[in-house]
Amino acid sequence: MDLIENTNTNINRHPWELSKVECLIKEIKNYHHGKNILDIGCGDSYLDYRLMNEINDIDKFYGIDIYAKEEFNDGKYFVVNNYENLKDKIFDTILMFDVLEHVENDSDFLKNTVAPMLKDNGKIIMTVPAYQCLFSKHDEKLKHYRRYNIRMIKEACEKSNFNIINSHYFYASLVPLRAISKLLNKDNKINEWKKDNNNILTKFMKSFLNLDYTLCKTMNKLSFGLSLFIVLEKN
Repeated sequence: MDLIENTNTNINRHPWELSKVECLIKEIKNYHHGKNILDIGCGDSYLDYRLMNEINDIDKFYGIDIYAKEEFNDGKYFVVNNYENLKDKIFDTILMFDVLEHVENDSDFLKNTVAPMLKDNGKIIMTVPAYQCLFSKHDEKLKHYRRYNIRMIKEACEKSNFNIINSHYFYASLVPLRAISKLLNKDNKINEWKKDNNNILTKFMKSFLNLDYTLCKTMNKLSFGLSLFIVLEKN
């Protein structure tokens, strides 16, 4: 969960978040090779702890979030809030889930901040919100500069000397809902979900979104959706 949205008043996870974490863990396991992982914009570290339970041979797992109030270190998992506390070229995989839209100069950030921390044969796995036409009050609250399409993300990557080796949209079913919420000028907060993870409605919606993700991934270049999944490697 984005720390901007985390009010600490509701511990329930939205089905969107539960589904996204499950689907992204499967993607990460397909692409990650090596010992060290960095999660840029780790939020409340929910995905990171889930991932550490899925991948046993991780040596060091770092999470960084500029909104983290305190740094943390348990010998295997490290949370920092300053890029100066990270070393260059030690990470096999860098995760950036819903991060790039927060950065004013995205290509400069990829080239000068992210690339030096990645091993030469490493991968960046990331997601960004899709379609500028869906930019809404919620994006403004979360301090987003933009939403992306394939062309926009390709241009940013080329300027920063990265190649896209895989990409697809996902959560097509949520596009109409976001369009309606924009028309109504409504701010949809994922931390307002009141049902627990074992609730039958939560489980149903998570399963439905998992199916949505799978279908979009299968369609690949023909897909559309509320978000965009991308895998990068150095040029």
